[in-house]
Amino acid sequence: MLILARASQDDVVSALGPVDADVGPTSATGLTAVWCTGDEPIRALTGAVDLVAVWDEPDEGHVVLHLSRDGVDRDAVWPLHLSADPQPPSTRARDDLSTDLCAFFGVDARPGLAPAMADVRRAEHLTDLLEEHFEVPVLDPVRTRAVTVHRGHPSDSRIAARLTAGGGSGVEITPVGERWTVLDAGDPGVQQVVTLATAAAGSRRAVVLQLWRGDGAAAGFELVHRDHVIAQGSWDDGWRRSADEDWPARDAVAEVLARRVGGEVDLPALRALLRARTRTGDPLARLVEVLGIPAATLDVLDGTSTAPAEVAEPAGPWRVLWDESRRGADSGLPIGPRWVQLTVAALAGLVSLVLLVLGVGVVATDGALLDHAGVTASDWLILPVAGVGVAASALAAHRLVRRGQIL
Repeated sequence: MLILARASQDDVVSALGPVDADVGPTSATGLTAVWCTGDEPIRALTGAVDLVAVWDEPDEGHVVLHLSRDGVDRDAVWPLHLSADPQPPSTRARDDLSTDLCAFFGVDARPGLAPAMADVRRAEHLTDLLEEHFEVPVLDPVRTRAVTVHRGHPSDSRIAARLTAGGGSGVEITPVGERWTVLDAGDPGVQQVVTLATAAAGSRRAVVLQLWRGDGAAAGFELVHRDHVIAQGSWDDGWRRSADEDWPARDAVAEVLARRVGGEVDLPALRALLRARTRTGDPLARLVEVLGIPAATLDVLDGTSTAPAEVAEPAGPWRVLWDESRRGADSGLPIGPRWVQLTVAALAGLVSLVLLVLGVGVVATDGALLDHAGVTASDWLILPVAGVGVAASALAAHRLVRRGQIL
């Protein structure tokens, strides 16, 4: 949900209280953008400030624009799909809504706005129309550079990079040591996709961070697990998160970050870093130092790295998985802890042995063992297959025990 509130950032944060929302800087026209989920933020702000809000309601099949001005509330509703109910606002309703929006933004009539609202099918469409016809505040933190930092198996980084390496310069993969790899897409917007893909490709114990820089001294990070951000922080970007205004909330972020990264993290130092929203030095340099991430990571972020980087070749999912499987087989890399491999080999050998004994019994008894009226081709076929399985399992187990590597 996007809310444009006619109030200062301080007033918006105060009205929201503990409600979780990202509150942007106030524009020269007195508007402040708020990004949030759920209906708590709009309930907290309605009546306290004039506002425009747009959001999707997928369960109801609606797109909603809510306007609250001078104590009067009105809603306009569009269907998410062309054939769905409700019907889009009528021409008269769209004309009235356009007039009210122009009054809210304090501008003259916008003749093209009402006709354009006829084709709205998503909240994003409404947001685009507001940006096109009115002077809106900054809607997102401006990120000029961003990289994904991954600690885990290198193949996971390659898989994510290749799946997201579309046009442009592709995704560069730079190992920086201590199992950390940096992925650089060269574009902050694409980098978000790379970060989510890396988190999805990695194991649940993998660590995936996105580090970013913005205008001036703005900088920040996001810790991503699977498909969502589980911790984030920023400095000097002009945005505030109402739920993180107090120190206990920021300390909780520090604890999540320290627990996820693990190792000897200086938790008091990390708490102090996250409690500050402005710093004279480089907060990201201090962050990687406290977390034990190689300093070369920031060289990649700042475009000053001299370390060799691999440019990921874009490919589809099946091609990527096939190439990574071959790469692992060619390099003899273990696919898991040695005891797991040995257990799998033993189980495979046991199953093969049972099948071999069963096959011999069926052939020896001319099918009577399984109440067959003779021996079939399948009964004969099971003998060499099971025999090969027993031999292969025994050989794999022998090599694991003697040399600690896979066939």
